[in-house]
Amino acid sequence: IKQKIVNLDIFIKMDTIILCRFCNLVYDEPKFLPCGENICTECIRTVVDKLECIHCDQVHSIPANSFPDNKQLKNILNLTSKPYARYQEAKSEFKKFKKTYESGRHKIESYSKELIQEINFKISLKLKELSNCKNELISQVDDYEKECLSYFEANQETIMDQKFSFIINRVEEEIKNRSLISEENLQIIEKLKNDIITSHNELNEAIFNGNYLTYEDPNYNYNLAGTLKTQKRKCYDRKKLSSIHLIDYSNSYPLDQTLIRVACLKNGNFAICYIRETSLKLIVEIHDFKHRSLLNFFEYSFKGNYNSILKSYENVIVLAEINSKYLVVFDLFLNKLVEKTFKFNLSSLFCFQQFIGVIDNTREENKSFIYILDNDLNNLLTIENDAMSLSFPHPIEYCFASENYIFFREKEFLNVLNNSASLVSRLNFPKELKLIGVNVDYLMVWNRKDKCIVHMDLKGNECEKIDLINFNENNLEILYENESKRLVFVDVKKWNILKA
Repeated sequence: IKQKIVNLDIFIKMDTIILCRFCNLVYDEPKFLPCGENICTECIRTVVDKLECIHCDQVHSIPANSFPDNKQLKNILNLTSKPYARYQEAKSEFKKFKKTYESGRHKIESYSKELIQEINFKISLKLKELSNCKNELISQVDDYEKECLSYFEANQETIMDQKFSFIINRVEEEIKNRSLISEENLQIIEKLKNDIITSHNELNEAIFNGNYLTYEDPNYNYNLAGTLKTQKRKCYDRKKLSSIHLIDYSNSYPLDQTLIRVACLKNGNFAICYIRETSLKLIVEIHDFKHRSLLNFFEYSFKGNYNSILKSYENVIVLAEINSKYLVVFDLFLNKLVEKTFKFNLSSLFCFQQFIGVIDNTREENKSFIYILDNDLNNLLTIENDAMSLSFPHPIEYCFASENYIFFREKEFLNVLNNSASLVSRLNFPKELKLIGVNVDYLMVWNRKDKCIVHMDLKGNECEKIDLINFNENNLEILYENESKRLVFVDVKKWNILKA
């Protein structure tokens, strides 16, 4: 600090050169007085006819054309005005610094005292408000308890005379039967346990009439003490969703309805891909289902057994023809932008930001490669176990990507990579789970066994479940619209699209 102060000496000495001694400001157009002193033009304007020098007391008459310019001083000002302004700023900051340095202990004590006073004041207000909120919440719970008890007492016989009394009698007999405890009866015992768990959940549902009052912790909302809300578990009921029958709007009839591919576009339209029944050509179509119209279509001949992947992101559509190792990129109007034939089968495909990712499970045995491509399909990065010290002992089934992470399924694990292609985490992901979309805060996971959609955080914790009702799981594909954050259900057998 002392060294920095010494470095400022040159500017301190300049005070006597560039500051007007009449107003103590930087000269504005400096002038010579007959007595040899300098004065700025602004100071001359403050007098009418005569000016008295404040240093030698001589009185000077002001000429009609004012006093002569001090050109040498003016040149100095032109060279030093900017650094001098910075010096003044540095000087001001140094004064603040010095004041803090000299009164450091007092500043700490004073600031801490003010902070405690502020905390005491605000907390006292919050405690008063919290007490009021607590009383209100307890009152709501009391009302909820009365309502539930009233319903249960009025319907107790009906509830208990349902299948639950039969289950109690049947299960009690089977539980007492110790001859069940054998390796041969393992499946019977497992089914018995599952029946009990399912019936228990149904019993709770019946007792509370499906209405659960839950307490939301104040850490997760803006209310001081939290809030209470009555809610039923969310569900998607196929019968209540709006449905669009694709065949009514397609350019031709498909050869095999189970091979349809659907992608959600950024502008709200849909891209679909299928094989034409008559010509055995691959058809890609753009549909505006809002106005029930076919906007455009593209067709080409394919080789080998048909299997394709259709994806969309930003303003492009990406189609991968797996067995022919062919990949093509369209704009949203199906104008072909770029195409490429690879040397390997494209096992899977994902899109994120301005990049395309393709997966090769065939190049080497027990090894998977992820290639990151730009929009021109140039290879930017190869992710493999040797390059990253990652072990991919099983084929990668599919991939998704968000702004910060890449997610790929490998047998019964979901691997999470960051933007630097480093492994962040490895989540247990049983075969009944399927990742269908990623958001900033959570993963969208389809649990095919429990017939529900699960919102899962990046640590694998379940945040919310949404039941799927009246869906045929065997013919169902589920897509996630990133723009609208809505789910789209595709019945590949009946060629229907349903939007949640």
